[in-house]
Amino acid sequence: MNKRLQNQSKEISRIYLGTESAIDAAKPTASYAIQMVEKVLEADFGERCFKNCDVVDMTFACIGAVDALHNSLDFVRVNPDKKAVVIASDYAKYELAASGEYTQGGGASCFTYFFKT
Repeated sequence: MNKRLQNQSKEISRIYLGTESAIDAAKPTASYAIQMVEKVLEADFGERCFKNCDVVDMTFACIGAVDALHNSLDFVRVNPDKKAVVIASDYAKYELAASGEYTQGGGASCFTYFFKT
């Protein structure tokens, strides 16, 4: 995510994260991702370069990332001068020998969306 955003940070207005796993009940998980990227970009773009971005978690089973994608695609369609970042992230951890053990794991992906005329 860091390298791709370096030349686009001023155009990004929305960063949405779709997941079914929250790490903090009071703060969007996306805000943790933003803080990590901002640290990398700080030297080139200044402190808190994404402070004016709309940052939201869409937490709802597997559909959270799909909702984040659809919402962001609509956003860039009606705001062609803006870009949106969608992060899909999830982890699942179960006890050994639990019924869900075979499904456990984790993963993440990140996409930047923009409207091209």
